[in-house]
Amino acid sequence: MITENQKLKELMNSLNSLNKSISDMEKTTVVQLYNQTKNEEELKSREYEMLVSTIQSKCDHKLWYHVSTSRDDFECRTYCLCKCLDCDARTEERSKSFKYMIDTKESFNTVQAKYQEFKNITKDDDIVYKLLKEYLEGLK
Repeated sequence: MITENQKLKELMNSLNSLNKSISDMEKTTVVQLYNQTKNEEELKSREYEMLVSTIQSKCDHKLWYHVSTSRDDFECRTYCLCKCLDCDARTEERSKSFKYMIDTKESFNTVQAKYQEFKNITKDDDIVYKLLKEYLEGLK
């Protein structure tokens, strides 16, 4: 019992010493700067996520980029994971849910850049879709 009490006292002293060291370190400029930067980064991340959410909620998601396909063997249904070319939103739905879906080996960024270029020419989604399909066919 005496050795246990002595060990307990040693541990308590060690913990107190560590807590004082931590407290002293928190007062240093580097740690204060780190904490300030970390808080700023968290605020900017939240602001970014809120803006992305707002943009995606306002988007009508007309043209989709096919990312991958999965199949439900039990129900014999095919699901596509797609990314909106306007707002980068991702969703997985049955393949027939996507009216305009681009399925290509070209990267998303390449297709998105061309999509924006065609969208600047005309706002008609049918024409933009056709132009994009023709462009991608020409790359094969």
